[in-house]
Amino acid sequence: MTTATNQTQLNSSIGGTKNVYHWNFLDKQYRVVYETIGAGNSVLLLPAFSTVSSRTEMKGIANLLATHYEVTVLDWLGFGESQCPPVDYNPALFHHLLRDFAKSVFNSSLIFIAAGHASGYALKFVQSNPDMISQLILIAPTWQGPLRVMGLPDGVRNGVKNLVRSRFARHCVTAFYRTRIILSQYYSFLSALDV
Repeated sequence: MTTATNQTQLNSSIGGTKNVYHWNFLDKQYRVVYETIGAGNSVLLLPAFSTVSSRTEMKGIANLLATHYEVTVLDWLGFGESQCPPVDYNPALFHHLLRDFAKSVFNSSLIFIAAGHASGYALKFVQSNPDMISQLILIAPTWQGPLRVMGLPDGVRNGVKNLVRSRFARHCVTAFYRTRIILSQYYSFLSALDV
């Protein structure tokens, strides 16, 4: 269980306040980033799991909801700006993260909105903690991975899974995000010069 969060305005992705949740799990601490925007009853948005998953994919819905609700969007451990430690990313880890996060950050019932594979984690949370949830909304719930749905054999699916989890893939994604940030700053600079 975790006891601390730190707020910062740096690198806001959806226009809110970026926070860091220090999650303790199996005697180790992990940095999990989330962002909050708006005011009102609490909404927790859970982005779908994918190789490029981050809270930014929920920006549109977060901004719409923020006119009436306090919206919190999570970057899952290993995704977005959250820490990407070399751990076994299995369902138990994400179930524990979601449970600990929700119980630490929210002190009243909340509306859960989960996309894709996050839907299963939301359903399990609601089943175990019905008193914490006022509404549950699932967006395109997915129960099987896209490669299985496409009918690819186990060997191919495992190969892709291992590639995505590899150090090489982490370096590629990190390089992509750094390049995107640098280009964004460059274009902002150019637009400020009116070029």
